[in-house]
Amino acid sequence: MKIQKFLGMMNKPKDSKPKKPKIKKDFSPKRINSRKYVKYSIYLLVAFWTVGAIRGYTADDNSTKPVEITQKATVENFATTIGAENFASKFVNEYFKWNKDDFQEREKRLQPYLREGMDEQAGLRFDTITGNAFLDTSELWKIEETGKDTAEFTFKVTYKVKKTEERDVKNGKRTKKVTEEKDNGPYERWIKVPIITDGKSFLINGNPTFTSKPEKAKIKPLETKPESAAADQKTAAEINKFLQTFFKQYSTGTAAELEYLTTDKSIQPLGGTIVFESIEELRILENKKKSSIVEVNAIFTDSNSKVQILQKYTLEVLESSDNKWQVTKFN
Repeated sequence: MKIQKFLGMMNKPKDSKPKKPKIKKDFSPKRINSRKYVKYSIYLLVAFWTVGAIRGYTADDNSTKPVEITQKATVENFATTIGAENFASKFVNEYFKWNKDDFQEREKRLQPYLREGMDEQAGLRFDTITGNAFLDTSELWKIEETGKDTAEFTFKVTYKVKKTEERDVKNGKRTKKVTEEKDNGPYERWIKVPIITDGKSFLINGNPTFTSKPEKAKIKPLETKPESAAADQKTAAEINKFLQTFFKQYSTGTAAELEYLTTDKSIQPLGGTIVFESIEELRILENKKKSSIVEVNAIFTDSNSKVQILQKYTLEVLESSDNKWQVTKFN
């Protein structure tokens, strides 16, 4: 075997070199670890969101910066509210009520209303009382703001006084004295009640003061009626007949019945609270070819008291193509 190996080496060409093994070149990109790829992606997204949020906050901060308001907001005086009105009204009811034989009872009733330091009877001199009183009616007339936390309420009131009176009653030949209690009044008074508040509740801020009855308002009389527009008798008669039907359905009809007589869907029937009787006066204020504006004085009867009531209306009526009338406007 050694001889054969030696002969082979001797027969081999001298210039021949051992061949190198062929290695395939790999031109594909190197593989990257998938975990590292995910981690770097998350870092990149977080950085992107952070920058975007900072820019957005800065933009919003500039755009929503509050505008300085130079005009001061109007603060309502709590002493002029409906709560103060109710408080003053209840006080007036207690003020015009007394029992001549029990001054302490009235004093106890007034105590929750009066500011500390006020007269316990709010100015009433009990030693001059000759009868018992009670409020008959009370009506708020005016509210005047007298300070940032004070106001004055003016009421029109009527009250009655019960007095014990003696009278002679004849019984045959004898005369007997009878004692009876009578209501005197009603007496009308105008009174001003001062109110003060702490922003949560109220107190009477001083003794009420009586004042004079306000003068009647000086306002010009109502303007005279406008002249009636020219309209033929036939048109006036047709409108009158139509409105007789309309007002009947308006007072006692249903919504479905009234719907055929008007294009104004805001008109709703009265449900029989008052009943139409007649048209006292009808005046055509404006007359066009197919429509007219009409002023109407209509008489209704109250369903309960049976008293008759005059109601005034201004209507616009339209004649349709089939010679039927409808109300298009109703005031």
